[in-house]
Amino acid sequence: MRVITYGLLPMLVGCQQVPGTVDYDLRARMEEAVKGHLKDPESAQFSDVSYYSERNLACGMVNAKNSLGGYTGPKAFAYIEGDAYSTEWGADHNKFLRANHECLAERIKQLRAENPGVKFDDPGPFQPLK
Repeated sequence: MRVITYGLLPMLVGCQQVPGTVDYDLRARMEEAVKGHLKDPESAQFSDVSYYSERNLACGMVNAKNSLGGYTGPKAFAYIEGDAYSTEWGADHNKFLRANHECLAERIKQLRAENPGVKFDDPGPFQPLK
């Protein structure tokens, strides 16, 4: 009986969702939305992306080729509720800032859970640009 119990343990542990793992469905939706704004979608290189699947939210950097075929350098983007925003492709600044603010708030919640003895300032409510 012990052999069966210990043999099943790794499989049960493997079924748990590990904090910080990527939700591949969210990743695919985010990449599709971001690529829809790029001159050369196939050249997109994503980095420093944080995923918050329970909020349908992702933020990070994307580097892609411009009309001349050169990479522009990493640009910040935020994905929330099916739409991608970046000030680089003419998105409404307030929508980008709100989505980025949501990412920051989720990251702070995550840090608080991982470090219960450390104080992290609350970002407060989002204040749109006037």
